[in-house]
Amino acid sequence: MPRSHTLACVVLIGLSTGLLGCKSAAQAIVDKIESIKQEREPRPEPGRPATAQEAVTFSRRVEAAVLKPQALPPLLDSEALGERAFGDLKLSNKIIGAAAESVSKNFFESLERTLRAGGSYKLLAARVVNGERRAKFRLLEPGGGFNYHDYVLVHRQGKVRAADVHVLHTAEPLSATMRRTLLPIAIEADRGLIDRLTKKESTYVRHLEDINKLGQFEKDPAGALQVYTRLPDELKQDKTVLIIRVQAASMVNDEELYLAALEDYRRAFPNDPSAQVVSIDYHFMKRQFEEALKAVHALEREAGPDAHLNVMRASIHTELEQWEAARKEIATALKREPDLTEAVNLGIALDLGVGDEQAALAKLEQARRLEVDLSQVEQNPDFLIFMAKERSKEAEL
Repeated sequence: MPRSHTLACVVLIGLSTGLLGCKSAAQAIVDKIESIKQEREPRPEPGRPATAQEAVTFSRRVEAAVLKPQALPPLLDSEALGERAFGDLKLSNKIIGAAAESVSKNFFESLERTLRAGGSYKLLAARVVNGERRAKFRLLEPGGGFNYHDYVLVHRQGKVRAADVHVLHTAEPLSATMRRTLLPIAIEADRGLIDRLTKKESTYVRHLEDINKLGQFEKDPAGALQVYTRLPDELKQDKTVLIIRVQAASMVNDEELYLAALEDYRRAFPNDPSAQVVSIDYHFMKRQFEEALKAVHALEREAGPDAHLNVMRASIHTELEQWEAARKEIATALKREPDLTEAVNLGIALDLGVGDEQAALAKLEQARRLEVDLSQVEQNPDFLIFMAKERSKEAEL
């Protein structure tokens, strides 16, 4: 099992890898709103929380759309999202709507790219949280990254859509990330806005040039890390900035830099659910496997049961050579999600590793019925030997 960035693999599907630092996206919004007259307008109606049945219908729409990711429907209510992000700043409804529409488009384009690349998106839970009806989906990336998107569902203007999305890896709603990211653009439309910002938001705007350079981390991760060093201390502790630093550090092939970025993030947000994700990779890389297990358990307490977390624990138990504990986690994962590719592949490998060919055969037969991709385990030497035996048995018959 690779030791670098394989378990948690921090991935932000949303704003920071899209709009932040993307001048073309920002300019498109500015072009759209610069001619809009600033007026005091009635705020949009908030709508009402979705019912249980409406949440089921919404979730089915998402699951159906995942099968054709290039055609995801407009699941976000841009007007409601914009109101959550900027409603207190008394901007024009049209300006808020233009910004929110861009964010919504970017969010789903990022999701679509991940799904087209082989990722998966699965409903985990539909429940009520703090009076809000929510639907939580898990995103798995082909490279091992994961995220949770918890949609806040409202019925407004005759439709049920998401007024916001709570994102695990930022541990905040999309509207909060959107507010920080698009404040400079909002100021282009209303120069008087800066007087209504918090001190931290004002600092963010004053250092916009560096923030834009930081946002180009995918093209120049080393350059982004250099930019980070010259930011004021207040911005160095900003969650979006720290997330980008972690992502940039993971791309420069310098374990020391990556560990330092992980450690600083954990120190800045010790009680944040996103810190648990970071802690898993941090402890795993330092081979502090017992601590990594604690971090997975802590994340599960916050996020709820998930077969993917069982697989993560199984992987850690494997590093500790705790084979039966690993197999027990896989059994739980497959009970929850029989067609989870990572669980099936690791489960077969573990069965063969301890010599339980009967259990491996049972998993193999079920995987074939469910059309699970077995390419991971097919590279395993134990599996190749096992399959040779099975073909020999079939030939004898």
